[in-house]
Amino acid sequence: MPPKFEMMSFLNKLYGEIEITELPEGNYQYAYTFDYAEYQRTLEITYFPETSKITLTLRFLDDYKEMVTFDDDIAYKIMMYLEVFYPIPHVEVSQGKLTLSDTYTFTPTSFDINDFSEAINTLEQMAREVSDMVSRNDFYDDHYQDALYRGTIHKEMLKDDFLF
Repeated sequence: MPPKFEMMSFLNKLYGEIEITELPEGNYQYAYTFDYAEYQRTLEITYFPETSKITLTLRFLDDYKEMVTFDDDIAYKIMMYLEVFYPIPHVEVSQGKLTLSDTYTFTPTSFDINDFSEAINTLEQMAREVSDMVSRNDFYDDHYQDALYRGTIHKEMLKDDFLF
């Protein structure tokens, strides 16, 4: 089954009705809004058939500074946590919105719905953790210290791998 149809079938099963837009040059964009979540967000999936690439973008609709009640320390700690525990998806604040993004590439014959599903699940897990961090005042101290500790351990382990 071509990736477009396999992906549409998967997304319809996962989310129900999704908005599909055909973009110029034969590209497709799928959009879903998580309006039931405490912090609303949208998931945009853009499929580029010519280059066998899919971009995944999960964007919070609320302003990031407002989400963290204008506390720069909390905003920084959340970003640090995401960077340590999720080094692969890209995390940024764009136009005031926290944005999580990833790119899934494949060859025309190697599209794997399970790998694609895992990429979406990772972004959704990150979004759930951000919502949890923002809504719980006690989250930061323990989890942030744990994130920094694990990040340090991870860097030390990588450094040791390169020693002969």
